[in-house]
Amino acid sequence: MFLFRMSENMEQSPPSLLIPSLPDDVTVDIVARVPRSHYPSLSLVSKSFRKLIASTKLYKRRSQLGITEHSV
Repeated sequence: MFLFRMSENMEQSPPSLLIPSLPDDVTVDIVARVPRSHYPSLSLVSKSFRKLIASTKLYKRRSQLGITEHSV
C-alpha cells in the first residue's frame, strides 16, 4: 500500500525546472549554443539535463539558430 501511494505522489509532482531561476526556453537556448562535444558532460548534471540533451527540442532549436558542427 505504501509503495502505491509513493508512486502515485511521484506521478503528480510538477516537472522540475532545468535551472530554477530561468524559464526552460531560455535554458534550451543556452544549451543549444554549447558545442555538442560538451553534451556528455552536461548530461551528468541532472536527470532534467540528461532528458534535454536527448530531446528533439534541443536539436530543433540548434537548427533554428543555424548552429552546425562538422563530425569527424
